[in-house]
Amino acid sequence: MNSRINVIVGILYNSNKDKVLITKRTSKQYLSGYWE
Repeated sequence: MNSRINVIVGILYNSNKDKVLITKRTSKQYLSGYWE
């Protein structure tokens, strides 16, 4: 079975570049519970 997954990746740092932003989709959003 051939299936494609399209993925866009980006990394958001704070101004000191010592922290990275990671969020989780809320239950009301499409694909809720997935990490972004």
